[in-house]
Amino acid sequence: MVSIIYCGILYSLEVASLALYDDIELLKQVAMLNKANQEAIMTWKGKVSFISTTIRKKTAIMDIEDNYNINYAYDKKLDKTMFFCMRLYSKGISKGENVDDKKPLYYGGIRCPEGIYTRGPWQEDGQNTDSVRHNTVFNKRDDFQHSDFSISFMPFRYFNLQQMNTNDRLMFFYNGMKNNSIKSLKVTRQNDIVTLHALDSTKSGSRSTVGKYVFDLAKGGNPILVEVTVPGEWKYKSENTFEFINNVWVPSAVQVENISIENESTVSESRVKITWLEQQINMPVNPQLFDIDQIGTQKGDKVIDRRTQVEYRYDENLELPSLPAKGRFWSYFMVAGLIVTALLVILLVRVRLSKRAQETKP
Repeated sequence: MVSIIYCGILYSLEVASLALYDDIELLKQVAMLNKANQEAIMTWKGKVSFISTTIRKKTAIMDIEDNYNINYAYDKKLDKTMFFCMRLYSKGISKGENVDDKKPLYYGGIRCPEGIYTRGPWQEDGQNTDSVRHNTVFNKRDDFQHSDFSISFMPFRYFNLQQMNTNDRLMFFYNGMKNNSIKSLKVTRQNDIVTLHALDSTKSGSRSTVGKYVFDLAKGGNPILVEVTVPGEWKYKSENTFEFINNVWVPSAVQVENISIENESTVSESRVKITWLEQQINMPVNPQLFDIDQIGTQKGDKVIDRRTQVEYRYDENLELPSLPAKGRFWSYFMVAGLIVTALLVILLVRVRLSKRAQETKP
């Protein structure tokens, strides 16, 4: 299946090199390539170095650098993604004091069809046990945000435009330009590089947004540069590098920055630098990687289900909602069935005893 999809991609690239596309149609071509490339990923497992730098002048946080290693796994058939990150150190200046924290900090999560489990962040004491046991929280899947700067790691985020699905976003622009309802965009091409220029995409009073979105047709239609500026308010820039692994284009390095401005002065800066240390594409992934204990949850930990506002202890019940405890085969339905069966048996026995007693009366 993967080979068939990618043959279509390669064929599209060959056609692109021979044919001249209308500027607007280039958006549709990029969108289709990007979507096909992502859909070719059946499994994805890897490890990244995630370095974030934060400056917030209003709270006197200056140049705080957090360095993480993040492991993740994805399985398309199971529709599950797991991530587990460990902060190696934090250093910088906060409120006038030097920060140099080398104590590991952990955070993890599992996304499944029913929602997302997260645990942490938490630290461990010298005895290698948690100093404070943090709850595992279960939220609706759609309630969880995918920020470029969050350690809640989602590898597919880096195929997208400012945390928005590239295919959907480009098709929105394409349809708007096609029916002439969006007039502030311009599409250009130089060899395999397609650039979408947002000359003045929104206006609200004196506010205007200017953006540039650059895609590489030869690399799966993926975004290699995004620059968006709201004059006098903020600037956003994302630079992505992709590599070809097992017939799929995947990110190998990402740098993102977001700068907030007030009264022509910078008030906050957020930067991340992500480097893939290792990754495997479309290789077998052990299903046990998606067990809830892989994110640090232990027997007896409190689990809070934000969907139903129910709290319970991990492994206290015979089965957890959506994620069964390892080695358990009993379910609530099985237990309920046994209870109902037992009640019916008791009822039948009582009825028979009552009938027998009436039949033996003189």
